[in-house]
Amino acid sequence: MIKKQLLIYMMIFMLIFAVSCQQSEVEKTGSPSNTVAPSPTAAVIENTKIMDDFYAMADDNMILQELLVFIDENISKVSEQQASMMIGKFESIQKNQLFMIEAQFFGDNTIQSRMSEIYQRQFLITDIYESEDPDIKALTASMLETGYKVETSEGSFFPVVDYSFYKKYSDYLTDEYKEYIDIMAVETDSPAAKDAGLYITYADILDRLLSQEAYISTYSDSPRLDVMRQQYARYVYFLLYGADNTPAFFYESHMMNDDAKTIYTTVLSNTTDSNVAVIMAPYIAILERNNFTLTDEVVSERGKVQIELLIAAGIE
Repeated sequence: MIKKQLLIYMMIFMLIFAVSCQQSEVEKTGSPSNTVAPSPTAAVIENTKIMDDFYAMADDNMILQELLVFIDENISKVSEQQASMMIGKFESIQKNQLFMIEAQFFGDNTIQSRMSEIYQRQFLITDIYESEDPDIKALTASMLETGYKVETSEGSFFPVVDYSFYKKYSDYLTDEYKEYIDIMAVETDSPAAKDAGLYITYADILDRLLSQEAYISTYSDSPRLDVMRQQYARYVYFLLYGADNTPAFFYESHMMNDDAKTIYTTVLSNTTDSNVAVIMAPYIAILERNNFTLTDEVVSERGKVQIELLIAAGIE
């Protein structure tokens, strides 16, 4: 009888102990230790389906207008990362289809001359968009709908990607993609060079170069890193050499032009939080020693500085 009672007490004690342990686990983790992981939420399932549907339709032959309809209807429903993947894929397809737009500009020999006639009235690209010429009107309307714009250089007209078009999606994207769009839009809104000459000041060149440098440093794992490095390399060249028709040093006197000299001696010399400024410092000292004249010493140092700036951005 006593043994039977002891057995009962032991069973009760073990039961109480087991319940106590389970309650302790709940207090620590918020759920019993043997609970099953929660199933995906409805939002996650919907997001996954949206992205699956998007990739199923997004190929290089896709009609861009149809892809944009899908993006506009769904981009607000997915995460920033998914939205960035969506816009990144659109950008890739848009670039790959650029040659088809170019063919329309040069396939018909009269398109160029007709655009030129319109443009030369006031030298405004907007006049081309507003033309009543049926062929030009149809071509440019389709371009504007899908994120292209008309650009001109050396007497020719051609399509380019309009990165300002992407700004309407910025609120849905990651910080990295937002900054990428902002940097690229500055270039497409106001190209640095045309007709073998600079169209912006050296202050603008340096400002854009520093923005590119910051992006490369901050987003070293970005899928758009190579594109930004290409931009950076172009602007390093502009800063050091200028352009054929607007060189950093005059061809006859070999003296540095005043715009470049001002930036070198003021802004760059007083900038301390940039690898560009640090790497340029010895070059600026040599320029000062040579009275900002393109001597053999300056030529040699300029080439070294160009290589150092590219290496600093991971370009080899």
